[in-house]
Amino acid sequence: MSRYARKREPPIRPVKSVEIDDKNRKWKLIAAAAFLVVGACFIAWGVKSCTTMEPGWQQIQASAKVEETCAGDFVFFYLLGEDGKAVSTEQQEVTKVYTQCTTDAFQIFHETEVFGDVHNVAYLNQHVNEEVEVPRVLYEAFALLEKYENRGLYLAPLYQEYVNLFLCDGDWTAEAYDPDKNPEQDRYFSEILTYTSDEQAVRLELLGNNRVRLSVSEAYLQYAQEKEISVFIDFYWMKNAFIADYLAQQLTAAGYTKGTLSSYDGFSRNLDTTDGDYKLNLFDRVGKDVYLAGAMQYKNVMAAVSLRNYSTSELAVQLYYQWKDGTYTSCHISPVDGRSKSVMNDMTGYSYRLSCGEILMQMYPLYVADTWDEEGFKALPANGVETAYCRDYVIYTSDPAVAVSNLYERDGVKYRWEP
Repeated sequence: MSRYARKREPPIRPVKSVEIDDKNRKWKLIAAAAFLVVGACFIAWGVKSCTTMEPGWQQIQASAKVEETCAGDFVFFYLLGEDGKAVSTEQQEVTKVYTQCTTDAFQIFHETEVFGDVHNVAYLNQHVNEEVEVPRVLYEAFALLEKYENRGLYLAPLYQEYVNLFLCDGDWTAEAYDPDKNPEQDRYFSEILTYTSDEQAVRLELLGNNRVRLSVSEAYLQYAQEKEISVFIDFYWMKNAFIADYLAQQLTAAGYTKGTLSSYDGFSRNLDTTDGDYKLNLFDRVGKDVYLAGAMQYKNVMAAVSLRNYSTSELAVQLYYQWKDGTYTSCHISPVDGRSKSVMNDMTGYSYRLSCGEILMQMYPLYVADTWDEEGFKALPANGVETAYCRDYVIYTSDPAVAVSNLYERDGVKYRWEP
């Protein structure tokens, strides 16, 4: 995951996983292991080795010759040999499409580097107050944010500070970047928020026909110059939701629908129309411990968003920081006050008809919040988003069509499912 240059470079800390002591291990990090192998979404009846060219489920990886790709953020499995083609031929064909669309997505959503004539996020950051034609997928992502009045896109300068924090190698260094622990940082956040919360200071205007204008006020431009700010918009932790949708769209358009893909940070798309059985892992953090609480069984095409305020993957080094006392600061930043917050440790939203981006937009104000909005969560299913979450070792699901299996039960910890 690439990031922009940082104002103040902290030491790079080693990648951290969830803290566990040897005495109390009891499979608490089985979630991380499962996620790194097959992602949040996996085939219920097993996946064959990707090293063979036999028919069946194979992991598809982007070509090793391509470096500028987001494929490293995703795990993609495809059911080969179902259409009568030679397995090796079909594998080569789907690999070619997957390599191309992961390369395109990497370039389109990049916030600091421009690639050739691609008018990506970085291009907009470098051409403020200009009318620019952008790729359709980028325009649609901007439109979705505007539809839900989500201003998370404009928190780019604050995201930079949080990435600095997440990369620190100790609490003493990390406190310098935490607005709740450093008064100077708190003042800086307050200054930034006066601009990021004001549509007159910064706004992405949708002009139609894939044309946009990143409007930035003179006052904000002057302040940005003083503070060496060069990035005004950035999808940051939301990025892979839109990329997952784009990959699903491109693969489906090319005729490849017998697959499932998921990102390390919780965004999944199941393309399979064969009515196969699938499972979606449900994780739960209780204090310092992370459990694979159970697995939700489902069928058919589905998009899923799993929000967690802790890391389940070594790839998430720029999304979380675990303090010495075991608490986490996560990438879920409120556009209101610039603070990292989450109303619960983990929550999954999924839909049989909506995209990851739209699911995220509906979950965002409910999850990135100080208090639990009971009515808001109850309204999600009526808007096409079903939910699954854990509380007090109980898994709650809103969808009557699913079942939960593989409930965790070990060393005195027992989960139960309540539909």
